[in-house]
Amino acid sequence: MLNDFMMDGPMVDHSLPEDKRICPDCGTVMQEIGRKVRRSLVIIPGSFASPEAAAHIMTQKFVMGSPLYRQEQEFKYAGI
Repeated sequence: MLNDFMMDGPMVDHSLPEDKRICPDCGTVMQEIGRKVRRSLVIIPGSFASPEAAAHIMTQKFVMGSPLYRQEQEFKYAGI
């Protein structure tokens, strides 16, 4: 069920062409040694809010007791 709410982040490929992957010491072609894939949780489909932004707003409201109108004023003051 959690996978229904997951989405893959944008795939960015940083691979080098074969002529740039030549080892300067031995002359062999270097191989890929790792890959990172970032997955993020979609909280509100179609929303621009990141999971981090939503977590910050909820923490400020429910843990710190800061009302939403005060958070809005703080965001405006910060230029967000």
